[in-house]
Amino acid sequence: MFSPDGKTILTTSADLTARLWDAASGQSRSELAGHTAYVLDGNFSPDGKSVVTTSLDGAPRLWDTDKGRELAVLRGHTAGVFSGTFDHRGQSVLTSSGDGTARVWEARTRPSLHELQGHTQGLTSLDFSGDGRRLATASEDGTARIWDTDRGDSIVTLRGHRDVVRSVALNFDGSRAVTASNDGTARVWDAGTGRQLAELRHGQGVNKAVFSPDGQRVVTASNDGTARVWETSTGRQLAELAGHTDAVTSAAFSPDGRRIVTGSEDMTARLWEDNGSVIVLDGPTKGLNAVAFSPDGRLVAALSNDWKGYVWDATTGQRVAQLIGHTGPPQTLAFSPDGESIVTTSGWPDYTARVWQARTGRQLAELTGHTNLVHSAAFHPSGRWIVTASEDHTTRVWEGTSGKNLAILRGHVGGVAAAAFSPDGRLIAAAGNSVDDPTAHLYTCDVCNDLDTLLQQARSRVTRSLTAEERAAYLSRP
Repeated sequence: MFSPDGKTILTTSADLTARLWDAASGQSRSELAGHTAYVLDGNFSPDGKSVVTTSLDGAPRLWDTDKGRELAVLRGHTAGVFSGTFDHRGQSVLTSSGDGTARVWEARTRPSLHELQGHTQGLTSLDFSGDGRRLATASEDGTARIWDTDRGDSIVTLRGHRDVVRSVALNFDGSRAVTASNDGTARVWDAGTGRQLAELRHGQGVNKAVFSPDGQRVVTASNDGTARVWETSTGRQLAELAGHTDAVTSAAFSPDGRRIVTGSEDMTARLWEDNGSVIVLDGPTKGLNAVAFSPDGRLVAALSNDWKGYVWDATTGQRVAQLIGHTGPPQTLAFSPDGESIVTTSGWPDYTARVWQARTGRQLAELTGHTNLVHSAAFHPSGRWIVTASEDHTTRVWEGTSGKNLAILRGHVGGVAAAAFSPDGRLIAAAGNSVDDPTAHLYTCDVCNDLDTLLQQARSRVTRSLTAEERAAYLSRP
């Protein structure tokens, strides 16, 4: 099948793929991989920008012709789909199946608002500034980048690390960035010019670096078994938090900036007071990989490689809850904005995110749908929605209370390492962790709106008048 302009050829195969070829040279341009059975048919959209493929797996797929990436999976048929074709406007796709039905699908996908290109290896971390106007990304290529979220442009590249950059964080106004690297250093940068302001040295790789709430200090967590506190403006070390007996994997400031919690491979978390006192938070039977304060600072939570989460009272150090239910190694956690709930994510063979009541450990919802490791989860600023990032190449948006999957954000051709809402809740950023797709994507969160806005969006996307029955069923308005 030739593309409308005659420059590209589409072929389908029993090897479970379709391929796009350059018609002039005969060279393969893209492999469209994702089907799980014989790919029977494929067709171009009228403008040549999209392709639909059909397969014995019963799930037609839409693809971006230029980049060869999957845009959507059209699920609903219950048997193999023999053919698929676009209408003359490219707005709909007609499929016919062995299940005895033909179906019409909306062909207009929801692409990302911006694709942030520039890194040369997979991304590891991302962070919004407090006003949401800047986004920072960290990469295995040894750099971090600062982006303008309105335009999707790169503002500056932070160069100087000699190994993978594990994490990046911005201060509230986005004027400063701090990075942590396997090269044994953390570094403070001017986020507008890219100039390095300070180098914070550890004896081994640095896993995490974050600003205090007022931006005046930085805490770093290192494989050398210590966490350290530094003055942002000068890079002067203010304190060494020594006591862990193995690598310190994570650290966080309390909301008032007066305390720090650290998590370690030594199976403990520790609470460090600004007066020098320390509370050891024990209970886990394996190392910790994530720690966090609740928004009011009254609770501390941690995830352990024993597949459990733990919650302690931040004043007394007494354990108040365990989060038990994951059937794979937990990856990360986050508190809801009101501090009442915690979301956690997990790897093989679980592949879920779960929402828990923070003070009791009762499971409130299980977010099922991802088909590979779920790297991260974060609450919307309102607490109503959750975004997750997965190795299955997707980012998903969920209703926080019911666990219902509201949206699947596609665009990455490799795993997604991290995802987060912007502070105003309008945008979602997702970071690809594959060398084949070292990009970040910015999406608008269409589902994160009130009813009237959602109804307005729905009306704008309908291509014909609805019947009275459809209006009653879908719009709940007469």
